[in-house]
Amino acid sequence: MQRLGGPWLPHVLPLRTPPSNTRVRYKHHRRRRIWPNNKHGLLRKSSRIFEASPLILDLDAEENKYVRPYNEEVDGAPEPNWLQRVRDLLPVRKRVAEFERIYQEYEAHFRATRADKFHPWRISDYDILSAALDDLSTIQPQPLPTSTDPPHNTATTDVLEWNGIPHWARDSPSKTIAYMLRRQQLSQRLQPATDDEEPLKHALRECAEFTEVERLITNIIQTPQGCQLVSSCSATLGQVCQDIAQKTVPQQMLPFLNNVMINLSSRGLPISAPALWCAYEASLQCRAFSVAQKYMKIIVGTNNQFQDAKVLHTLKILQKSISLLKSGDAVFHIKEDTASQFLAIYSLLTGWTLGGQAPQPSLRDFIVYSSGQIFELYIACLAQLGAFRTMWYIWHTDSRDFRDGPVEESSSLGLAIGTGVGLGDERELKAQAFGHAIREATRTGSNLADLAQAPDFTHTAGKYDEDCQLDIEAIIKSADILPVSEGSIKRPRDDSHIHPAGSDEGIRKIFERRSIREAMLALQHCLARLRSPSASHVGLGGGIAPPRRNQ
Repeated sequence: MQRLGGPWLPHVLPLRTPPSNTRVRYKHHRRRRIWPNNKHGLLRKSSRIFEASPLILDLDAEENKYVRPYNEEVDGAPEPNWLQRVRDLLPVRKRVAEFERIYQEYEAHFRATRADKFHPWRISDYDILSAALDDLSTIQPQPLPTSTDPPHNTATTDVLEWNGIPHWARDSPSKTIAYMLRRQQLSQRLQPATDDEEPLKHALRECAEFTEVERLITNIIQTPQGCQLVSSCSATLGQVCQDIAQKTVPQQMLPFLNNVMINLSSRGLPISAPALWCAYEASLQCRAFSVAQKYMKIIVGTNNQFQDAKVLHTLKILQKSISLLKSGDAVFHIKEDTASQFLAIYSLLTGWTLGGQAPQPSLRDFIVYSSGQIFELYIACLAQLGAFRTMWYIWHTDSRDFRDGPVEESSSLGLAIGTGVGLGDERELKAQAFGHAIREATRTGSNLADLAQAPDFTHTAGKYDEDCQLDIEAIIKSADILPVSEGSIKRPRDDSHIHPAGSDEGIRKIFERRSIREAMLALQHCLARLRSPSASHVGLGGGIAPPRRNQ
């Protein structure tokens, strides 16, 4: 038995119908289409009918003279229906292709950075900290830096670009830091080893800017193995720093080199001479003379000698720094007062510090009489500082024993010069250097004349180390009177009317005195005459007659 049923009919059969002979089939009932409602009548009666022109009807007729047969080559093929959709999707496909291109570019940048274990733009912990502190939403994406492009204002953008972090992930620090942590984790799977000296040297030579060198070394030196690797490549590091020093300000290079030297020295690792010389030069350019003296101590301790060119260059910087400090035009990157700067310069010249028990390595260890220009600059620096007691000991030091230290006041004063220079020639060289230094110091700074009027100007101890301490006290006093003196006014030079007291012969007779106290008394009157030549008279023989002392 078969019967038709719908979904709305119950599945209950009559009791008389056996269930085995019953099959219910469901049929799909389609809704009948409702006939249009013609309540409003025919549309042609309520709507405007288009009236075609007879010409249009004729064009559709056969064998019309105005109609030609269809030619596929001339008329073309009808546009398929799917072409319009392709045309609508063209801007979308173009945007997707641009997105894919940028994505592939970012991935290529990161693959290159990840594959190179000595890449300078690898993400470090400092970069992540910088990203957490900076507002990265204001950083616009920029192209990758090249050797010809100028340096960017911020290094954060370069880090993000080199590590393939897309610009749409820089809207908030949380997104950026998540990307950076993942990139750093992937990059750290490839770490440098202690035997990677040649790859590191090659990476250092490829660095075109100081920022790249700083990032490369800073990322490596954070581990003990990295410190050993940097120590073995320190010679290349010093050469690279010397090459890029011309286009790098010393204020950026000095903290970096200080950090490298401190890390290597704390672990007892050797440091090459080029790196030490570069750090020494950077400290001089920054006018950090106390730091320069520490590097000088390390250089001397590694059996590296100062060449005459290095000594001459250092003395020129010291002389210029003293002049700038006295004129008030100095701009030092080490925030210290004038007295501290003067003491640092004096310590670099002589090795003595305030209250020091033993001298430190200084330029005095490399000064010889045979080099006239170096000796003259050295004496000129001491004269500008007002260290006249130290100058007296230098005068009475044998040129052959100059590096061994000066003689004491009570010692025999041997003045024999080395081979090829006689006694008279040595005295002549000394007289010229001392006379020129004192005249220039008096002409460029009147604070020396003011200092000479002080009662303690002639105080002496008779021992070299104690007299150096007296010179240090005098330097501090001269720095204190700089603001109230007219030392910043540079008088015009007129060598045609040199007072006899300030001539080379007069200066020679002053410093040749066997007693340092008598020499200081004579020098006090000499400075007074050089300040006002018409106020005093000249002693016998061109020397300065010291005043009588009450017995």
